[in-house]
Amino acid sequence: MSNTLSNTQDTTIELPDNFFEDYWQHKPCVLRQATSWRPEITAEELAGIACEADADARLIFEENWTLEEGPFTAERFASLPASHWTLVVQAVDQWDEQVAQLKSALPQIPQWRLDDIMVTYAVDQGSVGPHYDHYDVFLVQGQGQRLWRLGPKYNEQTKLLEHEDLLLIQDMIIEDEYLLEAGDILYIPPQYTHWGIAQGECLTFSIGFRAPSYSEAMDSIATHAMSQLQPNQRVEDPPNSIDPQRQQPIAQIHPAVIADLRQALLEQITDKAIAQWLGGVVTLPRTPQEVTYTIDQTQLKTLLEDSSLIRNPGSRFAFYVSSNTNILVFIDGYATEMAIANQAWVEWLCTFDNLLASDYAQMNDESQALILHLVETQSLIFAD
Repeated sequence: MSNTLSNTQDTTIELPDNFFEDYWQHKPCVLRQATSWRPEITAEELAGIACEADADARLIFEENWTLEEGPFTAERFASLPASHWTLVVQAVDQWDEQVAQLKSALPQIPQWRLDDIMVTYAVDQGSVGPHYDHYDVFLVQGQGQRLWRLGPKYNEQTKLLEHEDLLLIQDMIIEDEYLLEAGDILYIPPQYTHWGIAQGECLTFSIGFRAPSYSEAMDSIATHAMSQLQPNQRVEDPPNSIDPQRQQPIAQIHPAVIADLRQALLEQITDKAIAQWLGGVVTLPRTPQEVTYTIDQTQLKTLLEDSSLIRNPGSRFAFYVSSNTNILVFIDGYATEMAIANQAWVEWLCTFDNLLASDYAQMNDESQALILHLVETQSLIFAD
């Protein structure tokens, strides 16, 4: 038996029963013929995306590990050498519906961790170099073959190449090698060194997962907590911290003072405060929507008579049950609090395919108001 999550047979990813116990965030794992999904996107179509002004694309050449940032032109692609280069395009799931299917065929990992689907096209011997990542990634071989060299986990002794743009390992230690073909998947946990080299032309699809750092969390949450404190809130002397008999050294800071200060600070760092930070960070889209417009409920109802709403492919949704009475909803970095009675509806909002006029009509005022806001900010868009 295997743990399997799939919306359609074509996008199934199968994992061994012991995957989460033995491999997830522990060590790399090769999954042979773990999916029947095959890409429809071609190298030419990927290059076309890389020519778009708002695409996140780069070319990497092995000679001196040269990096070029997009957008590119057709003339630039026509002038490229026959080997030893790679095209990398981020968030292709926002450009191609069939690639986006990979987002719904992932193992049972929380949706809020999902980042994007990065696509790498490489000619023979093309590579992005020996490196490590700060996040979990499933490398789905879509077309052709890629030789993967795996090394140890990065640590403070690992030497890096001196490079302004790329984080590359110097003299990477190679512990294992695997040749992946279409349908094979390589899972790499954070910090593990790896190096993929194309064996002929190939397409690789990287399903990445976000992993905010503790230092980032501490900085942001502490800053927020500080804003909640008043200037007149000061360190006080708790009971028994003053020694009238002067039996303790006069320069000593009493442990009770430290304990009292610690408690005062921790009271500001609540579960809700942490959730508000995390929910905001993990739902921030790669490319924020800059264009907003105003629409009222009457206009929205009229538009829904001839169309439906879908989630913007670049938008991210998550929620957190903050209490017995409330639920926090996060969309594209925006947070709002709703009554817990809306939880089933919020769960639907985070996963729905089409929102019809009949769906909108059945919503309560609180839900309709949120839908209206999401249309105005283009987190929800009208289907073609």
